[in-house]
Amino acid sequence: KKKNEEYIVKSYETLERQDIYFDFVANVETAHLNNCASTLEMLYLSNEDNYLKGKYTLALKSFKSDKDAFDYAYANMVNANITSSSDRINFVLGYYINTLDEADDFSLITTDVKNDIFSYFDSLYTIYTNELNALVVPDNEYYLINKFNLLKLNYRLSDICFAMKQIDKAVSMERDMTAIDSAIEKLMKDFPSLL
Repeated sequence: KKKNEEYIVKSYETLERQDIYFDFVANVETAHLNNCASTLEMLYLSNEDNYLKGKYTLALKSFKSDKDAFDYAYANMVNANITSSSDRINFVLGYYINTLDEADDFSLITTDVKNDIFSYFDSLYTIYTNELNALVVPDNEYYLINKFNLLKLNYRLSDICFAMKQIDKAVSMERDMTAIDSAIEKLMKDFPSLL
């Protein structure tokens, strides 16, 4: 809250190195989820890892450099190995992109980076579509868990779409953005039924 970037950078780097990092994250998420009044609130508080990494990225940008922040956020995307909606899905690069205003600010978002964002989106969207189509009649706890995982994935996909729109507004994505419009429309339609 005090926006002490140096403190955020140093404390997060210490925290992330700990063996118990993901146990800590899981405990925070459980505490959040137990106190939520709605599914929508649960959705926003269900990925502490993405939140911490995002805040770290913003602090890096202010305390160290734009390139440090970009490199960290970009590595988190390209090194992601996601095979299902139950995996931990992050889009830390979104935090970085949201800080960019003018076309010049987007200098690190090269054609290769833009293609990697599309690839990341495509792989997640394929997982989302396949799992949504495989969703069975609501008769057990697994169905509810799977619905919630798909809801989280829907939210993350929307986040990536927003970032791609931000990029395209400043410097062309050089890809067919109408496909993204169609995806956004589908995600928005799916969202209420998953809730």
